[in-house]
Amino acid sequence: CLLITSLLLIQSMNLLNKSRHSLYHLTLHIVWTSKHQDSLLPYQEELQNIIKEITTSKEWSLVTVLVLSNYMQVCVSVPPSIAPSEVVKTLKGQSARKLLIKHPELISESGHGSFWNPSYLISSKLLSLHEVEEYSKVLSLKGKE
Repeated sequence: CLLITSLLLIQSMNLLNKSRHSLYHLTLHIVWTSKHQDSLLPYQEELQNIIKEITTSKEWSLVTVLVLSNYMQVCVSVPPSIAPSEVVKTLKGQSARKLLIKHPELISESGHGSFWNPSYLISSKLLSLHEVEEYSKVLSLKGKE
């Protein structure tokens, strides 16, 4: 009874999402870095809009998207049937493709059309700013190897 009451309370607070066969609250916190030497800030609004378009087309619930100088953070709620690695592949692949189409000058700077470093951080819990900054440093270094 307590579990059902808790679920109803969570659902009434719009924290639960619904799919055909499940109720879920599965939010992924994803961080990835750019191969681009300059800041991502000139493309901040554009990248935010691209991520919004992607999540809307996939019917995922975008919680937040932040574009910082050399990395991005995305918090997105996805159904449990979607593999977290598939979410990352979709977000990184489609965002790079859409940005490079609009800004072909970035292709030569990032090399062979790849815009994002291959590494990423993903968590099912919200990470602190300190954790994200530490991991972004590690991811940036790993991407340069």
